[in-house]
Amino acid sequence: MEFDIRYVQGHVEVYDGDGRFRFSADTAREAREELEELLGRPGAHWAA
Repeated sequence: MEFDIRYVQGHVEVYDGDGRFRFSADTAREAREELEELLGRPGAHWAA
């Protein structure tokens, strides 16, 4: 599954490949770590 990490007013928002909002985080690193945890594997596919 592909994800898009977008910078929005001092934080990041994560959207899935269909453009649906999934969650927000303070940093892109935190968002990537959360994605890896949710998916149960490192290296989830995302676009920055």
